[in-house]
Amino acid sequence: MVKVRARRLGKSSSLIRLSRTAVQTVFLDGKEFQASNNDDLRKPFVDWLTANDNPYFARSFANRLWFHLFSRGIVNPIDDFRDLNPPSHPGLMKLLAGEFAASDFDIKYLFRCVCNSQAYQRSSCDLPEIDEQTTAALTTAFGRLPMRVMNADMLYDSLKLAYGERELDLRVGPKENTVGESAAVGSPYLEFQRKFGTNEEDASDFTHGIAQMLTLINHPRLLAGSKALDEYRKNTPEGSPAQTIEWLYLSTLSRRPTKEETSEAVKYVNGAADTATAYNGVLWMLVNRSEFIFIR
Repeated sequence: MVKVRARRLGKSSSLIRLSRTAVQTVFLDGKEFQASNNDDLRKPFVDWLTANDNPYFARSFANRLWFHLFSRGIVNPIDDFRDLNPPSHPGLMKLLAGEFAASDFDIKYLFRCVCNSQAYQRSSCDLPEIDEQTTAALTTAFGRLPMRVMNADMLYDSLKLAYGERELDLRVGPKENTVGESAAVGSPYLEFQRKFGTNEEDASDFTHGIAQMLTLINHPRLLAGSKALDEYRKNTPEGSPAQTIEWLYLSTLSRRPTKEETSEAVKYVNGAADTATAYNGVLWMLVNRSEFIFIR
């Protein structure tokens, strides 16, 4: 129970001073809630939040998950749930919210529902016979999967896996800072977030520019080699160049190289004076491809 007293200041003023008038505590749906000074408010809030008859939680979470996978919410912007901003697909919104609530709010189950759908499994490739306006309309209606850039967390984790680092440090000192940026912040993670942050409202908006590309192309740590690659070569001493190239493609692009890609990479490795440096060059080429940065 909150006590406030309202008093108008002056005849023409709309300002209100609040003090010591009782206002009943209620949830967002208008249900009253009684609490004593000793009550832990978190449990009743969570109980109300995850109740099957709560019209807000299941819809909001399902919409956020859909945004995470499709770069656009069924309600968009994702936090703008109001009558004047209805969902683009009301039936889909109702279905996902119902499945989520019926599964006792099982997040993995909801992911499986969406990822096994035909909508999610559609290609992001543009068809040459469709013009740009039609392509944009299809994307908005979830008729095709939009190509989107990995957010900073995804890119950071992907680079850590490719280079076999638990904490990849891409900070630079004043002498190495050649792009005119401000000094690095406290930790490697926060510095990466600062430099590679994306538009959280539109994952298909490519916000990377010169500073990000120069970091990926020229950073000494990314040119110094991969602990993961060194470990693979140590454990596979009899592996051929073609096998190592295939492992590099699988560990970065999650696919095997084409015959042409294998041939070119093997030719490059065999012609290099230092094999280890050549493999690092192949890795550098792969993490700097748009295929590595974008989700298709």
